[in-house]
Amino acid sequence: MARTNKRDDLLAAAYRDHQEALLGLARLLTNRSAEAEDLVQTAFSRFAVHVDEVASGAQRAYLRSIVINEWKRLAGSRREDPGYQPVDNELRTPATDPWAVRTDLMVVWNAIDRLPDRRRVVVILRLYEDLSLPEIARLLGCRLGTVKSQLHKGLRSIREEMSVDDG
Repeated sequence: MARTNKRDDLLAAAYRDHQEALLGLARLLTNRSAEAEDLVQTAFSRFAVHVDEVASGAQRAYLRSIVINEWKRLAGSRREDPGYQPVDNELRTPATDPWAVRTDLMVVWNAIDRLPDRRRVVVILRLYEDLSLPEIARLLGCRLGTVKSQLHKGLRSIREEMSVDDG
């Protein structure tokens, strides 16, 4: 019978406790299943090195920051790649998303998908992760005023897009 060590147990518990939420966040950020899974895998790979140094109450925040930072790195490299082609709404089709039949939610998610990267991440962290504005600023490494501005502009864009669809 194979013995596990404390580090393996901590990592397994963190994976069990946080993988699903992180995958949801990554899917919202990327709109691609495979890329979201890669982000979460990368987060847990990096976390594994420090698993015994991170308090259990801070694990999700630590993992979330890895996912966000890796997503920002990938988004930046895409902007520099002239051959990159975005995929529209890969995750928001009726076959994979039970919400797809709800037109109003589709409009919201489509509007979020079309936001510039910085606005999209701020809106997602505020609405999906329910982080405070100061927490978002710390996580993204920017000023509180920037977060407020990006959230305001992002929500305004979403409202405008919804009002166009209603009209």
